[in-house]
Amino acid sequence: MAFRVRTDQIEALQRVALDRYVEELAAHGRAHFPTIAATAGDAGLRRVAAAAMARARGRGFAGRAALRCWYETALLLGLEFDEDPAYAHLSIHWDMDAARAALRPPQDGSVPEGIVSGDGEPDEILMMDGLHDACWDFLDAAVGPDFAALYKGLARLGPLLRPGDDGAAPIDGLRSLDDMIALSERVMPEKAAALGPDRLRDCLDHAARRAADAGLAGGDRAAWALAAFIAGSGFLRDPGLGVDGATPADRLPGPGSTPEERGAALRQALAETARRLVAAARDAAAMQEGR
Repeated sequence: MAFRVRTDQIEALQRVALDRYVEELAAHGRAHFPTIAATAGDAGLRRVAAAAMARARGRGFAGRAALRCWYETALLLGLEFDEDPAYAHLSIHWDMDAARAALRPPQDGSVPEGIVSGDGEPDEILMMDGLHDACWDFLDAAVGPDFAALYKGLARLGPLLRPGDDGAAPIDGLRSLDDMIALSERVMPEKAAALGPDRLRDCLDHAARRAADAGLAGGDRAAWALAAFIAGSGFLRDPGLGVDGATPADRLPGPGSTPEERGAALRQALAETARRLVAAARDAAAMQEGR
């Protein structure tokens, strides 16, 4: 009698394989991204892995090596880096349609280098290799050795969110996009310079519009935009930027809450994440010095 594997059995096996790979990626995150691991926890790393794999597969990447590279990039640039205006210049490395358009054979009959496999289709490994190199080229300029500029930016974020004696936080004084640009250049000048004026403006404008769509205004909108500049436009739903597996969005009040309540919760979530990440970075540096 012939043995047949039912469709539901195949799907179950595929789910098991994906779940196992999520665990492998989480372990990889613990080993190579200790600061994020200390803040996000195992649950957060697993959530990042599952979400990053889903986004990568949606872009046409399926191989294990490509998925791992996507996961690493999500930890480095933010979970939604492929929709972040700050990184639009890197899109050739994940845009399959653009990669196919670039495969027109040169007149000399040679094979285009970097994105093509032997069958004429974009090679996902080569594309992810290109993304890896481009990502680190950017990070070398934007955050420097040991991500020092990032942690300095996070350390500067907390005081901007805390109210002073008059009840207003420094960020409440921002009145325009130009104000946000100037503050961003002070909070994290290295990243602002690496982005350049046009991408910095696009990044902050995009974030401010998303904050407005969420019903936020004034300093709360500015807090959102500054967090997006520092940590990526998708910071609100990024488990890698949450605490113990919860995203910043998980800590906001639900339907029926007022914009003021959501804004206050957003500031609290951002300040806690920044504090935890900076503390974890200091602990990691101390351990390195003690070796």
